[in-house]
Amino acid sequence: MEGYRASRHPYRETAAEVYRLVHDDKPPLYLKVLRGGGSGLRREYEVLKWIGARLPSPEPLYYMSSGGAEYLLTREVPGTPSYQVQPEEREEAVRVLAFTLRCIHELDTEACPYTNTIKDRVNALKPTLSRRDKRKLDDLMERAPAETLVFTHGDYCLPNVITVVPRLSGVIDWDHGGLADPYVDLASCLRSLKYNYGDRESKERWIPLFLEVYGLDELDDEKLGFYTGLMALE
Repeated sequence: MEGYRASRHPYRETAAEVYRLVHDDKPPLYLKVLRGGGSGLRREYEVLKWIGARLPSPEPLYYMSSGGAEYLLTREVPGTPSYQVQPEEREEAVRVLAFTLRCIHELDTEACPYTNTIKDRVNALKPTLSRRDKRKLDDLMERAPAETLVFTHGDYCLPNVITVVPRLSGVIDWDHGGLADPYVDLASCLRSLKYNYGDRESKERWIPLFLEVYGLDELDDEKLGFYTGLMALE
């Protein structure tokens, strides 16, 4: 990467190290480094390749695994994460969030390389849980809902949706992308709205607007509760 200067990205709520690479004569790039084994970045690379130009997302340039670490290089998605927009821009940001999620869920799923079903998540989760949390998971699984599989992001929250208000710039962090129930993303996004824009304001303004633009007349509270509970254990 001759001529590039690297700086650690300030957003640290991820297992990967994220670096922004800048060059005097070339567009910025992003490098993600995931240490300790696993294949999360390979999955993200393959999901991004599968998405291609069908959704605004980082262009994957290179992936490698070496010495117990994974490396993923992509082009930058310019803009502002949705949680950082100005208060007067929130309405447009919510419209972008909802419309983008609808587009994700309507994507043709042919040859999608991964699934992110309840079974997948539980199998990944069980080895990490304490005895107490395993009992919580058992209780939760007694009311596991039937799944309607569509393509999902898997971590659809405001930091992962980059905007140049009033339009979408791109959606990032696809390491959980795959076939799952739409409520995987709905639960994540609604929780993120309340956390970032305020619980009361979101319930009164942003969640109703989001659901209207997304095209959902009424939430399935049981499904929403199940997936919110599953997220709390992860």
